[in-house]
Amino acid sequence: MKPGVRLRARWCDFWFRPAALLDLGVARIVLAAIVLRLNGSMRFLPIGLISPDLWKPLPWIAALGFDQRPSLEQLMVFRRLSHAALLAVALGLLTHAALAIAFVLQLLQEAFLNCFGKTSHGTLPLLYAMLFFALAPCDRAVSLDALLRHGWRRVRGRADTPQARYSVYARWPFELLFAELASYYFLAGLAKIGSSGLLWADGYTLQYYLLEKATPAGLWLASHPLLCTALSVLVLAFELSWPLGIPFRRLRPLLFASGLAFHAGTIVFLRVSFWPLWVLYALFVPWSALAAIARRYAGRLFPGAHRMANVATGP
Repeated sequence: MKPGVRLRARWCDFWFRPAALLDLGVARIVLAAIVLRLNGSMRFLPIGLISPDLWKPLPWIAALGFDQRPSLEQLMVFRRLSHAALLAVALGLLTHAALAIAFVLQLLQEAFLNCFGKTSHGTLPLLYAMLFFALAPCDRAVSLDALLRHGWRRVRGRADTPQARYSVYARWPFELLFAELASYYFLAGLAKIGSSGLLWADGYTLQYYLLEKATPAGLWLASHPLLCTALSVLVLAFELSWPLGIPFRRLRPLLFASGLAFHAGTIVFLRVSFWPLWVLYALFVPWSALAAIARRYAGRLFPGAHRMANVATGP
């Protein structure tokens, strides 16, 4: 096989090797729950109470006609539509249309938050996840759409048509989302080096922010300069090493564990959460493997229970 052909085959295998549709379906529900929890009932409404004089719309927001700050009534309409779309996504009802609507509304409302002179980026990976899932077959399992399709097949006398458990299009959303997370962390590491060079890891930068935040745990850590230096080196290594997880999947559990430790540290020492970022790790849980383990043990403990599990999770 020619090198070019071999490389193309490996490239296609990386993105499109068949993967479980169950993982995609459960991850869709988790994603909808994350966005619903993030938005809550009041997150975007304060935009309508801020002084209009502070409104500095992004160019594309102004092009959409929002050269003036959106009113509270408009924000209420966006909130209701967004919540309805996200609930439809969680249920798997008209999934692709609901995800597309939820993505556009989320992008619009997040942009509103960035129209007051300060740009935030903490929810960018979440927006990318919504876009990727909107383009993926995440409605094929654990969804009302799948049940409706099954019922339609029964009406047409095609009830015996086997339901697909795997798809060549079920892997790429996770791979692309991991690449987005890796880029997010890697660019954060590059920004540190770009601003201060390797001297960023000398411990004094971390010590400064610990003293600025002045949490009890942070003040304790700031009193140990060597520990600040060691943690700074680990943070830099952690952020710059994430791209290695793109080609080497076996590194990903270690990277996710390191990420949870990193974010737990920022919460304890700096009171900085970034929870919409690290909670996306839950999308990568191998739900189909967990379901297979549950079916196996249920079959041993309760004979016949595996048939009930198959009804819930697919054949």
